[in-house]
This record gives sequence, C-alpha cells and structure tokens, in this order.
Amino acid sequence: MAYESAERSKCLPIHDAEVTRVPRFDTATTPAENRTVRLRFFTAMAMLALAAFTLAACGFETPQATPTATLTPAPTVIPLPGGGDVNPSDEIVIYTAAADAGASATSTATSGEKPAPVRTVDVYDLTQGKRVASFGFGTKDDPPVRAVLAGDQVVTATQRAVVMQRLDGSAPRQLYAAPGTGEVLDIDVSADARLLAIIARSETKNPRTAIVRVNYLVSGGRALTLAVGDPRFGDFQGSFATVHWRTGGGTPALVIGGATDESGHTPSSAVVSIDGAIKATRPAGPAWLAPAGDAWAVADDLVCTGSRIAGHHLAVDDIDSGHTIWQTDDSTPLYSPVEWSPDGQTLIYATRPDAASSCDSSVQVPAQFYEVDLESGQVTAVADLAALHQQWYGRALVTASCQSGGPVTGQWQHLQPLCPANAAAATVSVGGADAGKVVDPVPVGLINPPASGKTGTPTAVPSPKPAPSQSAAASA
Repeated sequence: MAYESAERSKCLPIHDAEVTRVPRFDTATTPAENRTVRLRFFTAMAMLALAAFTLAACGFETPQATPTATLTPAPTVIPLPGGGDVNPSDEIVIYTAAADAGASATSTATSGEKPAPVRTVDVYDLTQGKRVASFGFGTKDDPPVRAVLAGDQVVTATQRAVVMQRLDGSAPRQLYAAPGTGEVLDIDVSADARLLAIIARSETKNPRTAIVRVNYLVSGGRALTLAVGDPRFGDFQGSFATVHWRTGGGTPALVIGGATDESGHTPSSAVVSIDGAIKATRPAGPAWLAPAGDAWAVADDLVCTGSRIAGHHLAVDDIDSGHTIWQTDDSTPLYSPVEWSPDGQTLIYATRPDAASSCDSSVQVPAQFYEVDLESGQVTAVADLAALHQQWYGRALVTASCQSGGPVTGQWQHLQPLCPANAAAATVSVGGADAGKVVDPVPVGLINPPASGKTGTPTAVPSPKPAPSQSAAASA
C-alpha cells in the first residue's frame, strides 16, 4: 500500500496537465512548415500515449467496449453404459441387490473370467425412468461387506478389498487390500466425501488383530492407522467391529463400535479423531448410535440379549460427557431401541411385555412403538411407523413393495435392507416412482434427491439438560 501511494503521488491532476493541440497538415504552406508540423504531430501523439499510460498507472480506467455475450456452458453429462447419459440434475438412486445367480453363472462360464458376483450395484435414473448402470461386487469366496456413496462415486467393500469406482463401475481404484489372511469388517465415508474409515483384521476371525484405518479418498494416502492394542485405547473391552463418522465442525472424528464373543458382556466403543486423539468409553448396554455420532440410546437391565435386544431401562446419553439426556422411569415393560430420526432429534423405541417369548425374534410378539422428542422430552405413541418415515424423509424415502415395515437405519446408522430375508423380488420405489425390480435391495444413497419433505441432513443432539423421564408415555 505504501508503494502504491508513492506512485500515485506522482500523478498530476487532470486540470494541471498541459493540453497539446494536434496540428493540422492542411494549414502548412511550405516544406519547412510541413516538416515542423510533422514533428509537432508525432510529438503530440507521443504525449497522448504517455498521458494514456499515466492514467492507467494512476488507477484510472479507460473506456472498454461492451463485452460480447457468451453462452452458458452445457451441464456436464456423465456417460453410463446400458442406458444413455445421466444429467447431473437428474434424480438418481443407488442400491445393491442380490445378483441373478443363473445369469451370472452363464456369463462367467462363457467368458472364463472372474467368478460370478453375488451382489450388484444398481444405478437407477428416476428422471429418465430406467436403470442406467449395474455392476457386480463380491463373490462366493470374497463376500460383499458394504457399499457407500462418496460424492458421485461408489465405494464397495468385500472381505478382501475396498474399491472406489464411478457410478457405472468404471475406473476402479483399490483403496485397501486386506493383508495375508485378513478381512474387512466395515467401512464408512465422511459427509464431505474426503475421508474413508475402514475396520479390518490382519487375521480372519482373530479379534486381537483388529485395526482402524483412515484414508484420504482423493489421493488414496493413509491418514491414520490404529490397532486395537494401542495403549491409547486403554482398557478397551472387546474388539473393533463397526465405524461411523461424526458430523459437525472441528477435527474430523469417527466412532468405533466394539464387539465381543462373551455372552452378557457389553463391548467398549471409542471416539477417534484423525489427529490421533482417542476416548474409549463403555455404554451400560447395547447402544444405538445417533446420526451425528455424539449420543446413543442404551438399553440396560437386559432380559433379552440375542437377536432381539430388550431391557427394563432405556436411556439416551451424550457420548462425550456421559450425561443422560432422557430416560424411562417405568421398569415394568421391556424396552428396545428401534431407530433415530435423520436429524437426531427423535428416537423410536418399542415396548413388549416381560415374557420369555419377547426375546425370540422368530415369534411375532405385539410391540407398541413410541417416539420421544429429545428437545421437550414428550413421548407419543406411534400408530404407523411407515407414515412416520414418510414424514421424516418426504419424497426421498426409498421403499420396496415387500413392505417389511422395518427401520430405515440400523444400530450403527447403516441403511437397512428393504425386504425380509428370503423374500421374493420386489419393486424399489423413490417418491412414488418405480426404480426397478430386484431381490434383497439395500439402499446406498441418492444423488439430487426429490426436493420435498424433511431432508436427511443430520444435526447434533440437543445439549445436555436435566434428563426428562418417560412419564408422558402413560398418557400416550
């Protein structure tokens, strides 16, 4: 700025500049006069050029011609085989499904290439009304683990490797390969699609060899690797099993869910930041993680510990502080967490009678569903879970004609299968629009989801406050 001020101080005001008249050749009458006029003319042109340069240097803008209008570039089109092009403004749903075993076996026998895949990633363009891509992942010898959306690409995990590819399966890039006899257990991609978290073991079925690894998705470089035996995990009970990225500001962090083979023992969990900070914690019982990763619903005083978790007490706790945000106050029924709303403000739970049959998931024991608003503590009976899902997700809700009626997200925020096990082929729908007929569909994600209803953007659970009880449930 000092240099600029010094330079501008050299500039003369316009009214102080000498005005030089441009001579006219037609007024000259003799050769000497012509030479004089020519000399004055060229001198005047030089002075005008110098004046123009001075104006520019002093910060005065010279008049510019009106710019010519330019055409707005056409939107980028992503080419996908088997169904034309996909415009970025189109509404697209991605899900996995059981592969057509007969077709895959025939194709493999003919080509003599890779083993037949056991699942496919299907890309359905809702705007065009057709499936535009489908590619396989996982085989009988390398079972599929999970598929997650990473921006406009898909990350698929099998027991042996993690691969990122475009929506049509092209340009695959291996991000991780399990060493030796190792295996991949779970993956998750951060909300900004920059980081990939992997839970794996260096030896199959050996929980003492579990690791958590974080990769940068763009470069593929490693950001962090920690083993279950790292001293920073302290007295971590059990081994690593699942992973979920936290949302919100600050240093990126993930929550690791533990698992244990010891019946009746609750495994530990841990919050891990990519700067290496670790906080291990152990909930009082099986926990259902909130979307933001900062709270969980914990069932304790357990009666049922098998496939149907249920206990005489249910609480929502803040993970970092351990403060109880909400809890039940009637120990008569059995409580089971069911699922969280996408914004993390509401928890759905079920109650069943305290009976042995309530623990058997194969027995259809009548259950009453309730929703608790964590902001107010108000508890309300839920008459129709599917209608509540529609209220939460609007037209972006992914459903199937099998009508399973189950939760949209599971215990660790994984999207759940749309149909019961061994169900026949079902039609997938998004916002009332059909999106193909497949067996065992599991949602992966939406690109440009239909704009109506509440969105699935997670927000933080309310700040710790005096824990309201479930007393309102009696009047529900």
